[in-house]
Amino acid sequence: MAGKKKKAANLFWRITISLVGLALILLAVQNIALFFWGETAVAQVNVRRTDGARDGSGSDRRYSWSISYEFSVDGQNYQGHTSRRGSDLGVKVEPEVFYFAFWPRLNALADSARPGLGQLVLVGAGVLLLVVMNKPDPDRKKSAAKIQQELDTALCWSCGQPLATENLFCAACGAKI
Repeated sequence: MAGKKKKAANLFWRITISLVGLALILLAVQNIALFFWGETAVAQVNVRRTDGARDGSGSDRRYSWSISYEFSVDGQNYQGHTSRRGSDLGVKVEPEVFYFAFWPRLNALADSARPGLGQLVLVGAGVLLLVVMNKPDPDRKKSAAKIQQELDTALCWSCGQPLATENLFCAACGAKI
């Protein structure tokens, strides 16, 4: 019973971490796709500081800033939100927004959609999680090979000893095969 619970728990974490890896990859690819195939619009951007200073950070990354933006496509308003680190005076935000024409709710500010090191890191982390969590289990391969070998080996119906395929009688007990 304990072995089944352990296998179930392992499977749960394997699936969960694989899904996190897939989400990281999709997040990075989405932003890159927005940059290359998305439409652009100018947004109205609102920025506000959300917390106090972090003493260990440099002066240009000491504060957290909440960034809300709104843009219109064909008379319909859409909103987005993100956060960034910035100085005590503010954070630089470009008002350009990338969005998909078929689904404007999927959008990002221009500097988030622009390909860069951040997307590469997300893809790399996602691939690493997928590879590590889904690598072949050598014990599973051994057990599968062992099962196949057992299926290939014929046993005597009378005494259970392995049989040679060319014999008509069991060498151990003499029973007819």
